[in-house]
Amino acid sequence: MKRVDYSGRRYGRLLVLSMVYEAGKDAKARCACDCGAEKTVTAYNLKSGNTESCGCLARERTADLNRALQRVVVMGEANRTHGYSRTPTYTSWCDAKKRCYSPQNKRFAEYGGRGIGMCNSWRTSFDSFLRDMGERPKGMTLERLDVDKGYEPGNCIWATPAQQAQNTRANVATWESVREMRKRRLEGATYPKLASEFGMSYNNVRLICRGETWKEGGDAQ
Repeated sequence: MKRVDYSGRRYGRLLVLSMVYEAGKDAKARCACDCGAEKTVTAYNLKSGNTESCGCLARERTADLNRALQRVVVMGEANRTHGYSRTPTYTSWCDAKKRCYSPQNKRFAEYGGRGIGMCNSWRTSFDSFLRDMGERPKGMTLERLDVDKGYEPGNCIWATPAQQAQNTRANVATWESVREMRKRRLEGATYPKLASEFGMSYNNVRLICRGETWKEGGDAQ
């Protein structure tokens, strides 16, 4: 069979430098790739287009595919968030951020103006906020249990208007509720949980459980 010399020819990114002939074997071509690497391939794979580079082309195509897939994932996340953009939950999240970080907001002085902020995971991701708080129940609003702390997991609940109003005035308690509250605290209940259960502010619950108000043997405070 006549030997064909492909030296000097280009196939894809490969330039044939020389031929390699071995008895009983297919002819091979020693090639230089545009990326600088060298590769020896069979003449058949070279001519048929099965091999177009030293392997760098396949790696680049894989990287391009991965980037394209990542863009799809990012767009999917954006669309998922956008799908909530008209919901009460999303509105509550946006409004809370505006109160904390927008000096133009009419309530900024009560929040951001006195150091109230939002934890970084919530501030930068609606998905994180949604995961921690769940969707806003009908007729409820976002409430902080401790009004001197920011918007963060453990300090926020979805509250009724009545519950929220209790955080702006002295809360009413009875000796029965005070004793039950202290009992629940000794059993391990957290201040935020007790505040939610008894419909009282975080600060009042803390003062009651620590015995700083409603002292046994004294008058109710």
